[in-house]
Amino acid sequence: PYETRKPRIRAAGGLGRPGGQAQQRSGTPAVIVAQSASSRGIAVQVAPMDGGVRGTVSDAPYDVVLGWIADVGTTSTLRPARVSITRGTAQGHVAAVVEFAQ
Repeated sequence: PYETRKPRIRAAGGLGRPGGQAQQRSGTPAVIVAQSASSRGIAVQVAPMDGGVRGTVSDAPYDVVLGWIADVGTTSTLRPARVSITRGTAQGHVAAVVEFAQ
């Protein structure tokens, strides 16, 4: 439910940096998505698509995935256009497919 997502987004690092703007990443959309995932310790497969890029995470903690999505949105002009998150095999872990567009 929506009510539980908002506190989880805050716990994952929020949607911005306290005290100012997040430093913007540079590079292609694929590089930006991969750099952000790497900085969060997530393994992501990146594939280009019309108008953006698709990032696929096969297994990661839910809060870390939310933090990654928020990080891409605050450190670039990419925004999540479509998000699919499914329960993983381990408790608290998920698989996700996120389409980011400009």
